[in-house]
Amino acid sequence: MPVEHEYKYILDDDVEPLIKALTKKYPVQHIHQVYCTKNNRFRAIAKVGKKKVTAKWYHTFKKKINGEVLEIESEIPSEDFNMIRNAENLGELYKIRYTIPQEHGQWDIDFLLTAPLSEGGTRYFACAECEQPKNIPVDVPKILSKYIRYEVPHEHSTVFSNFKLADQTYASTAIESNLELLKKWA
Repeated sequence: MPVEHEYKYILDDDVEPLIKALTKKYPVQHIHQVYCTKNNRFRAIAKVGKKKVTAKWYHTFKKKINGEVLEIESEIPSEDFNMIRNAENLGELYKIRYTIPQEHGQWDIDFLLTAPLSEGGTRYFACAECEQPKNIPVDVPKILSKYIRYEVPHEHSTVFSNFKLADQTYASTAIESNLELLKKWA
């Protein structure tokens, strides 16, 4: 999807029942993101299926132009990702993701981690986003609905971007710092 339209949501702190329910129904992805610049992200994605794990690596360019987000993504070799990962960068992010496909798009439910799960990473933030064409009503999946704490106004979605939330100190204060905005929208 070259022009991206996302609806973002902050999830409750107590999401363990949600994680268990998602794990039973959807494959999990382990994601490691590295930011070279605010607009350039490199990702390693390991999809864990019932019988095998598949890995892919991507470069993504994102930029807001005239109120719309242009997103261009290309698959890259693992060697390129490793070179970038080992270079100086603006930040790194580890997360597990569950994707729920829908008729007009998809829901990505992300649990941001302090480190990879394999290294004892713990969850520090939970959020969801729905990517779909503009002007189509958002249909929140039943499995997710009771865990939504706040909907993020579209025009303020960068406040809760993964680039910013990669900074765990920022993430720990992001909700409280933007509470008036979030409550006003609720």
